[in-house]
Amino acid sequence: MPALKINLNYSKKPGFYLLVAFLLISISFLFFEAKSYWHVGVIGIFCLFFSFLLIKKFKHTKLLLLVFIIIFSIRLFQSIPLYSYQGQVITIYPDQVKLIPDYVSGIGKFKNGKITLGFKPTSAIRNALSQGEKVLLFNIKYEVSEIEQAHNFGEINYRHYYASKGIKELVNIQNYQFISSSYSLIDFYHYLRFKLERYFTTFPRLLSFFAGELILGENINDDTQQILDNYRNLGVIHLLSISGLHVGIYTFVISVICYFFKITEDESFVIISFCLLLGILLCAGQAGFVRSCLTYFLGGLLKKKAFNLNNSDLLGLTAIVHLLINPRLFMNIGAILSYILVLGLKVIKSESSFKQGMLLNLRDRKIVCVRMNYSLI
Repeated sequence: MPALKINLNYSKKPGFYLLVAFLLISISFLFFEAKSYWHVGVIGIFCLFFSFLLIKKFKHTKLLLLVFIIIFSIRLFQSIPLYSYQGQVITIYPDQVKLIPDYVSGIGKFKNGKITLGFKPTSAIRNALSQGEKVLLFNIKYEVSEIEQAHNFGEINYRHYYASKGIKELVNIQNYQFISSSYSLIDFYHYLRFKLERYFTTFPRLLSFFAGELILGENINDDTQQILDNYRNLGVIHLLSISGLHVGIYTFVISVICYFFKITEDESFVIISFCLLLGILLCAGQAGFVRSCLTYFLGGLLKKKAFNLNNSDLLGLTAIVHLLINPRLFMNIGAILSYILVLGLKVIKSESSFKQGMLLNLRDRKIVCVRMNYSLI
């Protein structure tokens, strides 16, 4: 594959954005995941290797490379959460918590970031959340503890899961006061997701599972957890929202409808972009969906500007933009699987369909195993 050549004598333009993406990913791992001198040493070698290739191969793009690194470094430091809950108002949205009769658990927001929390609700709070209203807690008394990590092989490591969302502490709220507030646009967004969650739970079990995964980007019902586990065990988890395959289906269907109504190509691009943006909001930024949508947006814009960029560099540019939006992107196993899947498809593009299927499934299983082993460290 010409775009992936990295020998020092190869000086053509293709490959720049892909290598920059690899460098920024390495920097993000160095910043967020390096916990020992061994980690720093290994990841540092990758950073130096990609930096050397970029400087050697693309001598005329050093300024652009420097701009990417500076902007990404700023975003890295901006992503560090500042934990101070005293005097803070914690906002709880109904679609981000689980409500059982005597307990509320999930993610709350405050001025400096997000937290994972748990507390015993009053009947008023329980009624407000069950009706899709947001709750504001203030004058809180709390106890902070570390998020539990995995103790057994194959067990979910919630410490790494929440760390990918910028959350490092569990706040057990012991006493509080609460108020309700007027609705805003962001409140309506969370209300809409909450109503869709409730609506999808009325579907048959299998249909409820697929609706939640493909539209909301999450498993909305504990009863369907076994279905998700079966997909993981079979090694075809990428067939769900990780691969972003449904984005291609959405764009195809909307394109056909636009063609039927004789809508121009530029107008179709705007309509599809709006629909995909709505999908990004509904799935709360699920990595595979966002990756597919960004690829579509960037590909369409570059095509209009007559800027030729091969598929590998388009994937690299997508990763760069995605990282600038979310510097913790590759702390999420779903993002890793999504990008590796697409890169794998490009690497083995010339292979037969049977060999492509074997290699992709082996690659997915290997990545999951490596990530699971690392999560136990």
